[in-house]
Amino acid sequence: MYTLKLRPCHNRTEQRIRSAVILSILHANCALYPEIKTGLNIEKKRALAADVYAHKIEQGAKRHWQRGKVNAAYQKALASRGIEIPPVVWEAWIESASKLNNKRRRA
Repeated sequence: MYTLKLRPCHNRTEQRIRSAVILSILHANCALYPEIKTGLNIEKKRALAADVYAHKIEQGAKRHWQRGKVNAAYQKALASRGIEIPPVVWEAWIESASKLNNKRRRA
């Protein structure tokens, strides 16, 4: 069981205060679920992923991406979440939806 710690709420209406509490609970659940599934908190996951990089390599007109080594502990943590390790070399970079939307807004 976890204790939810709330910061001071500067909202004045009851509905907004309730909303702030519900968002805090939602945030705590989203943060705790991966921790429970993997047994690793966010600091440990960041430490495991600290040395994972992807490099863009251009050879003439050909371009591809290559990832660095992934340590066994990080592979195990990803596997417990059902995430497959990407191949060492791939040709297309897929941006997350939020980054694509931001690029479209700027254009």
